[in-house]
Amino acid sequence: MSTSARRFVGWLGTCALSAVTLFAAPPTQAQVFQTDAAKTPLPQPVGMAEFNLVTGSWGWNTKTQSWKDPTTGAQLTAPITYGEYYSPPTYPQFVDGDAITLQGLFKWRGENIDPIKDAKTAPGYFSPTCGFTGQLLLMGGNCQVSFGWYNVEDPNSTTPPAATEIYEFIPKDPSYLNCLDENGAPKTDGFCPKAWDNRSPYNLNLKVWTPKAFDSGDIKTDPRYKGKYVGFALIGNPALSCKQTKYSMYAYNQKNLDGVPWVNALIYHSTVEW
Repeated sequence: MSTSARRFVGWLGTCALSAVTLFAAPPTQAQVFQTDAAKTPLPQPVGMAEFNLVTGSWGWNTKTQSWKDPTTGAQLTAPITYGEYYSPPTYPQFVDGDAITLQGLFKWRGENIDPIKDAKTAPGYFSPTCGFTGQLLLMGGNCQVSFGWYNVEDPNSTTPPAATEIYEFIPKDPSYLNCLDENGAPKTDGFCPKAWDNRSPYNLNLKVWTPKAFDSGDIKTDPRYKGKYVGFALIGNPALSCKQTKYSMYAYNQKNLDGVPWVNALIYHSTVEW
Protein backbone atom coordinates (compact mmCIF):
# COMPACT_ATOMS: atom_id res chain seq x y z
CA MET A 1 0.00 0.00 0.00
CA SER A 2 1.34 3.42 -0.87
CA THR A 3 1.24 5.62 2.21
CA SER A 4 1.66 8.70 0.05
CA ALA A 5 -1.64 8.22 -1.78
CA ARG A 6 -4.06 7.99 1.09
CA ARG A 7 -7.48 8.83 -0.16
CA PHE A 8 -10.84 7.44 0.75
CA VAL A 9 -13.32 7.62 -2.08
CA GLY A 10 -16.88 6.41 -1.67
CA TRP A 11 -19.55 5.72 -4.20
CA LEU A 12 -23.15 5.05 -3.34
CA GLY A 13 -26.05 3.92 -5.49
CA THR A 14 -29.06 1.70 -5.93
CA CYS A 15 -27.09 -1.28 -7.24
CA ALA A 16 -23.63 -0.86 -5.78
CA LEU A 17 -23.65 0.48 -2.25
CA SER A 18 -19.97 0.35 -1.54
CA ALA A 19 -16.79 2.23 -0.99
CA VAL A 20 -13.18 1.75 -1.98
CA THR A 21 -10.39 2.97 0.24
CA LEU A 22 -6.65 3.54 0.05
CA PHE A 23 -6.56 4.99 3.52
CA ALA A 24 -5.94 3.55 6.95
CA ALA A 25 -7.53 2.96 10.36
CA PRO A 26 -6.47 1.25 13.59
CA PRO A 27 -6.58 -2.58 13.40
CA THR A 28 -7.42 -5.06 16.14
CA GLN A 29 -8.01 -8.12 13.98
CA ALA A 30 -8.17 -8.36 10.23
CA GLN A 31 -10.43 -9.53 7.46
CA VAL A 32 -7.81 -8.66 4.83
CA PHE A 33 -4.05 -9.13 4.94
CA GLN A 34 -1.36 -7.59 2.76
CA THR A 35 0.44 -10.02 0.49
CA ASP A 36 3.83 -9.41 2.10
CA ALA A 37 5.83 -12.01 3.98
CA ALA A 38 4.53 -10.73 7.33
CA LYS A 39 0.89 -10.85 6.15
CA THR A 40 0.37 -7.37 7.50
CA PRO A 41 -3.23 -6.79 8.61
CA LEU A 42 -5.16 -4.17 6.66
CA PRO A 43 -6.09 -1.42 6.96
CA GLN A 44 -3.00 -0.18 8.78
CA PRO A 45 -3.27 2.44 11.53
CA VAL A 46 -2.94 6.13 10.86
CA GLY A 47 0.62 7.28 11.58
CA MET A 48 1.16 9.22 14.79
CA ALA A 49 2.65 12.15 12.88
CA GLU A 50 -0.58 12.50 10.89
CA PHE A 51 -2.74 11.83 13.95
CA ASN A 52 -0.95 14.50 16.00
CA LEU A 53 -0.98 17.01 13.16
CA VAL A 54 -4.74 16.81 12.68
CA THR A 55 -5.72 16.28 16.32
CA GLY A 56 -3.19 18.66 17.85
CA SER A 57 -1.88 21.33 15.50
CA TRP A 58 -5.11 21.73 13.54
CA GLY A 59 -7.44 21.45 16.51
CA TRP A 60 -9.69 18.52 15.57
CA ASN A 61 -9.76 17.73 19.26
CA THR A 62 -12.49 17.22 21.84
CA LYS A 63 -11.10 20.12 23.91
CA THR A 64 -10.77 22.73 21.16
CA GLN A 65 -12.86 25.82 21.83
CA SER A 66 -14.80 27.96 19.35
CA TRP A 67 -15.72 31.53 20.22
CA LYS A 68 -18.05 31.88 17.23
CA ASP A 69 -21.74 31.08 17.10
CA PRO A 70 -22.19 28.12 14.70
CA THR A 71 -25.19 29.71 12.99
CA THR A 72 -24.50 33.46 12.95
CA GLY A 73 -20.75 33.69 13.42
CA ALA A 74 -21.29 36.19 16.23
CA GLN A 75 -18.68 36.45 18.97
CA LEU A 76 -19.65 34.41 22.03
CA THR A 77 -19.21 35.36 25.66
CA ALA A 78 -18.43 31.74 26.53
CA PRO A 79 -16.76 29.29 24.14
CA ILE A 80 -18.24 26.09 22.70
CA THR A 81 -16.10 22.98 23.23
CA TYR A 82 -15.80 20.85 20.11
CA GLY A 83 -16.33 17.50 21.85
CA GLU A 84 -19.43 18.83 23.58
CA TYR A 85 -20.89 20.35 20.42
CA TYR A 86 -20.43 17.09 18.48
CA SER A 87 -22.24 14.81 20.88
CA PRO A 88 -25.61 13.06 21.15
CA PRO A 89 -28.46 13.53 20.59
CA THR A 90 -27.75 15.97 17.75
CA TYR A 91 -24.54 14.35 16.46
CA PRO A 92 -22.48 11.21 16.99
CA GLN A 93 -19.95 11.57 19.81
CA PHE A 94 -16.67 12.92 18.49
CA VAL A 95 -13.48 11.50 20.02
CA ASP A 96 -9.90 12.40 19.21
CA GLY A 97 -8.86 10.79 15.96
CA ASP A 98 -12.32 10.72 14.39
CA ALA A 99 -11.29 13.37 11.86
CA ILE A 100 -8.57 11.18 10.36
CA THR A 101 -9.72 7.55 10.63
CA LEU A 102 -12.13 5.25 8.85
CA GLN A 103 -13.76 4.53 12.19
CA GLY A 104 -14.54 8.24 12.54
CA LEU A 105 -15.74 8.50 8.95
CA PHE A 106 -18.13 5.57 9.31
CA LYS A 107 -19.41 6.90 12.64
CA TRP A 108 -20.11 10.34 11.17
CA ARG A 109 -21.97 8.88 8.21
CA GLY A 110 -24.04 6.55 10.40
CA GLU A 111 -22.52 3.43 8.90
CA ASN A 112 -22.55 0.17 10.85
CA ILE A 113 -19.18 -0.84 9.44
CA ASP A 114 -16.16 -2.28 11.21
CA PRO A 115 -13.05 -1.01 9.35
CA ILE A 116 -11.24 -4.28 10.06
CA LYS A 117 -13.81 -7.07 10.00
CA ASP A 118 -15.83 -5.69 7.09
CA ALA A 119 -12.92 -4.92 4.74
CA LYS A 120 -12.91 -6.81 1.44
CA THR A 121 -11.03 -6.74 -1.84
CA ALA A 122 -13.98 -7.51 -4.12
CA PRO A 123 -15.96 -6.79 -6.14
CA GLY A 124 -13.69 -4.28 -7.80
CA TYR A 125 -16.06 -3.51 -10.65
CA PHE A 126 -19.46 -1.84 -10.84
CA SER A 127 -22.18 -0.92 -13.29
CA PRO A 128 -22.65 2.79 -14.01
CA THR A 129 -26.14 2.03 -15.32
CA CYS A 130 -27.28 1.36 -11.73
CA GLY A 131 -26.77 4.94 -10.70
CA PHE A 132 -24.28 6.03 -8.03
CA THR A 133 -22.25 9.02 -7.06
CA GLY A 134 -18.54 9.19 -6.30
CA GLN A 135 -17.12 11.51 -3.69
CA LEU A 136 -13.74 12.17 -2.11
CA LEU A 137 -14.55 11.63 1.57
CA LEU A 138 -11.17 11.69 3.28
CA MET A 139 -7.69 12.73 2.20
CA GLY A 140 -4.92 11.86 4.64
CA GLY A 141 -2.01 13.53 2.88
CA ASN A 142 -1.22 15.84 0.01
CA CYS A 143 -0.50 13.57 -2.94
CA GLN A 144 -2.87 15.05 -5.49
CA VAL A 145 -3.71 12.44 -8.11
CA SER A 146 -6.81 11.87 -10.19
CA PHE A 147 -9.42 9.25 -9.39
CA GLY A 148 -10.33 7.60 -12.66
CA TRP A 149 -12.52 4.91 -14.19
CA TYR A 150 -11.82 2.24 -16.78
CA ASN A 151 -13.85 -0.32 -18.67
CA VAL A 152 -14.03 -3.88 -17.32
CA GLU A 153 -15.31 -6.06 -20.13
CA ASP A 154 -14.11 -9.32 -18.57
CA PRO A 155 -14.11 -9.38 -14.73
CA ASN A 156 -11.89 -12.49 -14.82
CA SER A 157 -9.12 -10.77 -16.74
CA THR A 158 -5.86 -9.99 -14.92
CA THR A 159 -4.61 -7.47 -17.49
CA PRO A 160 -4.90 -3.84 -16.36
CA PRO A 161 -5.96 -1.13 -18.80
CA ALA A 162 -3.40 0.99 -20.57
CA ALA A 163 -2.77 4.39 -18.99
CA THR A 164 -4.62 5.98 -21.90
CA GLU A 165 -7.68 3.85 -21.08
CA ILE A 166 -8.16 5.28 -17.57
CA TYR A 167 -10.36 8.37 -17.60
CA GLU A 168 -10.64 11.04 -14.93
CA PHE A 169 -13.77 10.88 -12.75
CA ILE A 170 -12.71 12.98 -9.73
CA PRO A 171 -10.14 15.69 -10.52
CA LYS A 172 -6.64 15.64 -9.08
CA ASP A 173 -6.93 19.36 -8.37
CA PRO A 174 -8.98 19.57 -5.14
CA SER A 175 -9.79 23.26 -5.61
CA TYR A 176 -13.41 22.29 -6.29
CA LEU A 177 -13.64 21.47 -2.56
CA ASN A 178 -12.85 25.09 -1.60
CA CYS A 179 -10.54 23.85 1.17
CA LEU A 180 -9.72 26.39 3.88
CA ASP A 181 -7.39 26.35 6.86
CA GLU A 182 -8.41 27.20 10.42
CA ASN A 183 -8.04 30.91 9.65
CA GLY A 184 -10.23 30.80 6.56
CA ALA A 185 -7.32 31.09 4.09
CA PRO A 186 -6.95 28.65 1.16
CA LYS A 187 -5.57 25.31 2.37
CA THR A 188 -2.79 23.87 0.22
CA ASP A 189 -1.25 21.17 2.43
CA GLY A 190 -3.74 18.39 1.80
CA PHE A 191 -5.73 16.62 4.54
CA CYS A 192 -8.94 17.95 3.04
CA PRO A 193 -11.64 16.74 3.34
CA LYS A 194 -11.52 15.10 6.73
CA ALA A 195 -13.65 12.28 8.08
CA TRP A 196 -15.92 14.45 10.19
CA ASP A 197 -18.15 17.49 9.66
CA ASN A 198 -16.72 20.38 7.66
CA ARG A 199 -17.00 23.03 10.40
CA SER A 200 -13.70 24.36 11.68
CA PRO A 201 -13.14 23.34 15.32
CA TYR A 202 -11.76 26.84 16.03
CA ASN A 203 -14.70 28.60 14.37
CA LEU A 204 -17.86 26.51 14.17
CA ASN A 205 -19.39 29.04 11.79
CA LEU A 206 -16.61 28.44 9.22
CA LYS A 207 -17.03 25.56 6.78
CA VAL A 208 -13.57 24.54 5.64
CA TRP A 209 -14.53 22.50 2.59
CA THR A 210 -17.51 22.06 0.29
CA PRO A 211 -18.61 18.44 -0.29
CA LYS A 212 -19.08 17.55 -3.95
CA ALA A 213 -20.34 14.31 -5.51
CA PHE A 214 -19.77 13.17 -9.09
CA ASP A 215 -22.55 11.32 -10.89
CA SER A 216 -22.09 7.96 -12.60
CA GLY A 217 -24.23 9.34 -15.41
CA ASP A 218 -21.09 11.13 -16.58
CA ILE A 219 -19.60 7.69 -17.22
CA LYS A 220 -22.72 6.16 -18.73
CA THR A 221 -22.98 8.93 -21.33
CA ASP A 222 -19.24 9.05 -22.04
CA PRO A 223 -18.52 7.78 -25.59
CA ARG A 224 -15.54 5.86 -24.17
CA TYR A 225 -17.81 3.71 -21.97
CA LYS A 226 -18.22 0.29 -23.59
CA GLY A 227 -21.51 -0.67 -21.96
CA LYS A 228 -20.46 -3.25 -19.38
CA TYR A 229 -18.71 -2.73 -16.05
CA VAL A 230 -16.20 -0.17 -14.83
CA GLY A 231 -13.44 -0.23 -12.26
CA PHE A 232 -11.73 2.65 -10.50
CA ALA A 233 -8.15 3.72 -9.93
CA LEU A 234 -5.97 6.33 -8.33
CA ILE A 235 -3.95 7.40 -11.35
CA GLY A 236 -0.24 7.50 -10.52
CA ASN A 237 1.87 10.48 -11.52
CA PRO A 238 5.58 9.86 -12.27
CA ALA A 239 6.34 13.45 -11.27
CA LEU A 240 5.04 12.90 -7.73
CA SER A 241 5.83 10.47 -4.92
CA CYS A 242 2.56 8.69 -5.83
CA LYS A 243 3.96 7.13 -8.99
CA GLN A 244 2.01 3.86 -9.21
CA THR A 245 -1.59 3.53 -10.28
CA LYS A 246 -3.76 1.73 -7.71
CA TYR A 247 -6.72 -0.29 -9.01
CA SER A 248 -10.03 -1.34 -7.47
CA MET A 249 -9.64 -4.58 -9.45
CA TYR A 250 -7.28 -6.50 -7.16
CA ALA A 251 -5.71 -8.59 -9.95
CA TYR A 252 -4.62 -5.44 -11.82
CA ASN A 253 -2.30 -4.17 -9.08
CA GLN A 254 1.48 -4.41 -9.10
CA LYS A 255 2.78 -7.81 -7.98
CA ASN A 256 5.21 -8.78 -5.24
CA LEU A 257 8.27 -10.99 -5.77
CA ASP A 258 6.06 -14.08 -5.59
CA GLY A 259 3.91 -12.79 -8.42
CA VAL A 260 0.94 -12.03 -6.14
CA PRO A 261 -0.78 -8.64 -6.46
CA TRP A 262 -0.43 -6.14 -3.63
CA VAL A 263 -3.65 -5.16 -1.88
CA ASN A 264 -4.05 -1.50 -2.80
CA ALA A 265 -7.79 -1.06 -2.31
CA LEU A 266 -10.24 -2.08 0.39
CA ILE A 267 -13.94 -2.25 -0.30
CA TYR A 268 -16.79 -1.77 2.17
CA HIS A 269 -20.47 -2.38 1.60
CA SER A 270 -22.53 0.52 2.83
CA THR A 271 -25.20 -0.11 5.46
CA VAL A 272 -27.12 3.08 4.75
CA GLU A 273 -28.50 4.59 1.56
CA TRP A 274 -27.59 8.18 0.86
